[in-house]
Amino acid sequence: MDYLKDLQYYEDLYDLLTIKQCLDVENQPPPQDLPKFYGKKISPEQAKGIGKSVNGFLLYFIKGDRYKQRSERIKEWTLRDRGRQEFFDRTSPPTGIYCSNCGEVMKSKVKTLEDDFEGHMRVLFFFECPACHKRKGVYNNSEPFVGRIDPCPKCHLKLEISYKRDGEVITTFRKCRSCGFSDTEEEDLHKENADWEERQKSERKMLAEYREKYCLSEKEGLEFTRFTILMKNFTEMTEANKKKQEDPAYHKAMKLKKLTVVELEKMLARKLAWSKYSKLIFDKPEIGKQVIVPFTVRDSDTTRKEYDSANLLIKLLKKALSPTNWRLMSEGVTYRLGYIYGRLKGYEREEELMELVRS
Repeated sequence: MDYLKDLQYYEDLYDLLTIKQCLDVENQPPPQDLPKFYGKKISPEQAKGIGKSVNGFLLYFIKGDRYKQRSERIKEWTLRDRGRQEFFDRTSPPTGIYCSNCGEVMKSKVKTLEDDFEGHMRVLFFFECPACHKRKGVYNNSEPFVGRIDPCPKCHLKLEISYKRDGEVITTFRKCRSCGFSDTEEEDLHKENADWEERQKSERKMLAEYREKYCLSEKEGLEFTRFTILMKNFTEMTEANKKKQEDPAYHKAMKLKKLTVVELEKMLARKLAWSKYSKLIFDKPEIGKQVIVPFTVRDSDTTRKEYDSANLLIKLLKKALSPTNWRLMSEGVTYRLGYIYGRLKGYEREEELMELVRS
């Protein structure tokens, strides 16, 4: 038994499932509630056109999603069947199987794999007695095979089942010795093989006709991936913007005056001059996440004491900077012999400005 197939088998299987899913969507009739949804009467032709557009939109995402999963799913199938094949190949028949009729050692003739696809596998071996040709099935763990027990549909007792083969036709006879029920069932192997061949032919035709239409190429798949990333980013950006619009801090932040360093210097020089602070000078800035600007200013009022001079300047700076995007840094200012120096921090990004007004 060959459980592991070549790569083309799995690619064809995956693409065939994709094609069938897409055909189901494309052949869906238009929704019946369209007239009610639009609030006005729509002709059958218009409804058909709308349905086709909706289906086309759905198809685009189905094809793209199937492309994204294709490689991983084929890999899963291949690994699964490789494991099944390896287990089947390496499993040896149990030894010491004797015929219950004549006592001869039986020989293994055929084996088959049983797999519940949940991690439980076992191999069933069919043994035949070389002397009397009696047969029985035994699993690889020496557990005997017990055939299916069909209950009588009338009295529910065990049916007696026998088989007869005439060429490619297998007839099954079922009989109940308790209530007299009996029936027969025929299985035409030739017809089943013909039906299987017909299905294979139909599927090959379907692949040839629809693969290019419904199974994205690598180029188309990459374009779809880029599109979905852009769409995701746009959706996240829209949601974030909506959230910001609903936040009172956002509107307060947008009302702050965003001053450049030149505008800041002019504004502070003017306001500080009213309180006799002069010669405001900005030093070399520190450019990082925010802009930090060291400054010095002279106190022209010689009657002011050191403590009063520094505290007044802090109050003036905080008041002047409060409607702007600049703030005095937390260490405050330092007074030395009439010179006062400190640092100012400027904020640019919306998130920083929102945190600024919250604080």
